[in-house]
Amino acid sequence: MKRFSPVLSLLLLVLVPFWGLADDTIKESLPQLAKAFGAYSGSRLVFAAGDLPEGSYHDRMPSLDEDGRLRAARIALREIRKLPPRYLEKMGLKAVGLFAACVSNQGDGFRPYDESLKGYRFFGIYNGKNAVAAAYYSDTQLPATLHHEIFHHVDATLHGQTRFTVHFVRDERFQAALSGVDPYPPLRLVEADLTALRKLSKGLVLENAVSNYAEKSVGEDKAETARYLMMALPDALVQMATRPELAGSQRLLHVLHKYEQAIPNGPSAAWFVSVALGRSQEQKKGPSPHPKPLK
Repeated sequence: MKRFSPVLSLLLLVLVPFWGLADDTIKESLPQLAKAFGAYSGSRLVFAAGDLPEGSYHDRMPSLDEDGRLRAARIALREIRKLPPRYLEKMGLKAVGLFAACVSNQGDGFRPYDESLKGYRFFGIYNGKNAVAAAYYSDTQLPATLHHEIFHHVDATLHGQTRFTVHFVRDERFQAALSGVDPYPPLRLVEADLTALRKLSKGLVLENAVSNYAEKSVGEDKAETARYLMMALPDALVQMATRPELAGSQRLLHVLHKYEQAIPNGPSAAWFVSVALGRSQEQKKGPSPHPKPLK
């Protein structure tokens, strides 16, 4: 099996394809795409910084040109279908903004200064309340950024109630899983699903953290894990079922549980298995692999 390292973090964005959800929106107009996004997610898709809800964002988020908006909207609609219908609405995430860049006057030690942008080049941001923004630099970066930023809101929300600071800086359940004090059990998959997932997998294994950016905070560690999960679903699901002892597997299992706990009757592992295998997007019910609820 191939080993996953931080070096492969960016390569995943290029090498890992999208599973099971055909892009049938190629000929749609921007208003149609935005309407479809809203109808499915319950959240608005916006392209101007002034249309975002009030909150803290980057200093400059220039708008995309017409073609960029169209291409970004197609990607956003495709990716949001990896989550259940109205999932964003049920979490209270009101808007998703797509921009040409996310630029801040101050760096964080992880992002480079971009002379052409006259500032530090970021990928996206969560306003801590009800909206996310993402830069569209490439077709492979935008999906990962969307899942990273959306997960910040997932992480902040329990049964539909959002409290941003609760799990961003400290998460005792996450730490207990990583330390081995209270690890998650392996993901339970039926043999036929495991076999089908193995056929789709690339042999990638997340042994530890996804990238160096995970060192910034517990919240960023989990958001990086979430974007890996959503961009490498077959591999991640196989790993959680077969190699739960790895620190990377414990990260993935915790993130999977957070998706389920964010809203009442949230998506179980069965939902994500169905997404990975290209099954119907009806909500899949099944036993949770995590018997202990989050506190």
